[in-house]
Amino acid sequence: MEKLDLSRRNLKKFGLTMSAAFCIISLLIFIKHKHSSSITLSISAAFLFLGSFCPGSLKLIYIPWMRLAHILGWLNTKLILIILFYLVFTPIGLIIRLFRNDLLDRKINRHKKSYWNKHPEVAFKAEDYEKQY
Repeated sequence: MEKLDLSRRNLKKFGLTMSAAFCIISLLIFIKHKHSSSITLSISAAFLFLGSFCPGSLKLIYIPWMRLAHILGWLNTKLILIILFYLVFTPIGLIIRLFRNDLLDRKINRHKKSYWNKHPEVAFKAEDYEKQY
């Protein structure tokens, strides 16, 4: 795991971000249930105060929060790759095998003299070599 940046600026940004997040949560609770959520507003105010005036005190929250974020990011990546592999690549491979399709032309044909694929000759112009990327 990479080393966490515990600079004052980073902790301040964390406090303000968490304050905004809890403020949005409070707003969503108000819209959905038509009553104010004083708990989330209080947490938002606390993060705003601590992030603005004494960001160093947020280290106790910041470190476990970032460790949790790294763990969730690692799990998310693995989960997405597993789902992609088993729901996309595996069925495609099974379908190709089912229809006995050889997309790479790997079958050995003993009657063939060569496996070289002839390509049509194309006359290149000088402009083809300019701005190749």
